[in-house]
Amino acid sequence: MALDVVVVCDGDAARTKGLLANVLDPRLRIVEQPQTGVCAARNRGVAVTANPWVVFLDDDDSARPTWLELLARGATGAGVDVVTARLAFWEGDRIAEVRDCRLSPGDPTMGASTILPGGFAVRREVFESVGGYDESLTYSENQDLGLRILDDPRTAGVVVRHVPEVVVDFHREAASARVRRYRSAPADSARLFLARYARRFEGDRQATASFLRLIARSERHEHRRSAAVTAALQACRIQPTSWENYRSLAASVLPAPDPGRRDP
Repeated sequence: MALDVVVVCDGDAARTKGLLANVLDPRLRIVEQPQTGVCAARNRGVAVTANPWVVFLDDDDSARPTWLELLARGATGAGVDVVTARLAFWEGDRIAEVRDCRLSPGDPTMGASTILPGGFAVRREVFESVGGYDESLTYSENQDLGLRILDDPRTAGVVVRHVPEVVVDFHREAASARVRRYRSAPADSARLFLARYARRFEGDRQATASFLRLIARSERHEHRRSAAVTAALQACRIQPTSWENYRSLAASVLPAPDPGRRDP
């Protein structure tokens, strides 16, 4: 399978170009764009290639040596549209969790899509049929892409093959830092998800409560205490046995923390 390597510099490209200056691989292509977000960057990378399969990797994650080999092996054979694999989640210098990236046709819950960059490969025509990444999102954009692949009539009958091997190391500290840079992004995405996937949320109390907690946290940061309490109360009513919901409710009545401190 032919390979194109595209590095999209979203914003200041000087440091990235400096790091890649000694990479003399003719397959490497560097694309620069004004800072417009990770979804726009991923869509741009796909747009400048013609390869029938697409794989993504964020700059703060680490691919293992067999990453592309394992995904390409999963893509062999007629009819496969998406290949998923496993990620290792690091906290500091240790692996805290190994998690499967999943795309599960027939699963009516929000858990049907748990894909993350590096942990899946998708056929280009499938990616383009659903419009690629939603560039209005800055959080949960991968779950959204997977759910649209599962739900869109244009990709009905999508065939998914899972490779039960770790292919990428995912660094939680870096991911958390990205979320903190977009303080209201989780709530914005949560509101969109609650509307876009209302049918899936109907039978998934845990996911509904989780998204309501995101809204409560964001409203608290924006000093909208009443809205924060309302969202946290909704989470408690939907899932009354979860201590996380009551913790969210208690936090909602407190003043927002300083920007440099972690939210309790």
